[in-house]
Amino acid sequence: MRSEPARQVTRFVPLLLIFCLLAALALIRWGRPAGKATLSLEEKQIGPNQPVFPSAEDSSTQRPGALSTEGQSQTLAKFAGSDAVEPAQGQLVHSPGAWGTLGSSIGLLVDNQPPKPAKEANAPAQRVDFPFFRGDSRASGYVPWLRVGGLKERWRLAAGEGRVENTVTASGGVAYVGLSHGDLVAIDVDKGKPLWRFSSPGGWTAAPSVAHGRVYIGDGDGRFFCLDGTSGKVLWELRTEGPIDSPANVVDDLVLFGSQDGNLYCVDANFGQRRWTYTSEDQIRCFPTVADGRVLVAGCDGHLHVLELASGQNLFRVPLGGPTGNAAAVADGVAFVGTEHGGFAAIDILKGEVLWAFGDAGRPMSIRTSAAVSEELVFFGARDRKVRALKRKTGELAWEFTARSAVDSSPVVTAESVIFGADDGRLYVLDKNTGRQRAVYEVGGRISAPPAVYDSLLLIGTSQGEVVCWQIVPPG
Repeated sequence: MRSEPARQVTRFVPLLLIFCLLAALALIRWGRPAGKATLSLEEKQIGPNQPVFPSAEDSSTQRPGALSTEGQSQTLAKFAGSDAVEPAQGQLVHSPGAWGTLGSSIGLLVDNQPPKPAKEANAPAQRVDFPFFRGDSRASGYVPWLRVGGLKERWRLAAGEGRVENTVTASGGVAYVGLSHGDLVAIDVDKGKPLWRFSSPGGWTAAPSVAHGRVYIGDGDGRFFCLDGTSGKVLWELRTEGPIDSPANVVDDLVLFGSQDGNLYCVDANFGQRRWTYTSEDQIRCFPTVADGRVLVAGCDGHLHVLELASGQNLFRVPLGGPTGNAAAVADGVAFVGTEHGGFAAIDILKGEVLWAFGDAGRPMSIRTSAAVSEELVFFGARDRKVRALKRKTGELAWEFTARSAVDSSPVVTAESVIFGADDGRLYVLDKNTGRQRAVYEVGGRISAPPAVYDSLLLIGTSQGEVVCWQIVPPG
């Protein structure tokens, strides 16, 4: 039988154990080095490019998208490279006592479990590439599976010297961009960090094209390169007699591109040997569209050239009424293209017939954008500050929207939105069916490059040599 002192000691054992447990947890809590917090979705929104919803004529001096405060820059720096959406770890929300310390310490241990990946409502079964100037070989500029509720800036990269004048293409987790006076840069899409650079004295105004794990692009000195997509190593090179600002199209083992020497080149994608060459009467600056076994070239000679893909044989030439460097967007056997003189036409590519033409004789509207085509409408921007939607079957005007300045940025169309940049440095988001402005984002510089959609990200370049990446937030 225990003595009375022994029984008293026994009563204090549970309290002693609780005290030791509290002390141990407190040491874990206070002795642990501070972890790197992951910002929540709401915190990520504090950076540049807050959406604003006034009319296009709003003259407010406040620029929601400006990199104006140190706090915003720090927030973006922490956010860059993180795509997980989770609460910040280890944050205390009250001043704990002893039991509060126990609770917060236990909460800390729970917080430090590996987070479950965020589920993206817009993400298809696998990542969807945007490997060409307008996304696909038909130059459609259409991403029908994507729904846009808003944009949140994910990262911004000063890519180098010169302007970004063309599409930032993306494939396999890597974005590629050319600078007019600088480098061709490969960028980690998730982190916004350069992976490699390839320099040319002639600079780059064409969009890079990505296929077979390779990058195809021509420079301002008339040299066309095939580079390894992982390392940037030159695999082969072909020289032309004029600057190249025509983005390449890649179909199976063929690469097609134009040059200011007036030639369209078709070469072997693996080794660069010429398959055939087609000569026009003036410069070729457009992306050569491929559809239904045919190649479409809208030239500076004011014609749409329709060629046989296999041989390069000219099938017919269709007068356009003016020169153009725009790609012909194709859907259901019909090509849609606008010109420098303001005409816009729909052309049957099997018969070579003009189905309808649209123009405003009273107001010249030089068109330097390639069209985007959805099931019912075709969209294009012009230097008269207008973006227009026409009915595909008739060419009748469905709606028009007036931006603050000229629109040279070819639009991308999603399930319900039309997205494009303008010379005022803004990115516009319109309702596809009505043309109503849904949002506008301050980007900076001038924007003549078309936007690109890679998976659930939007990429665009600016005249200041920046590449900006937004996370596309689904509606609701």
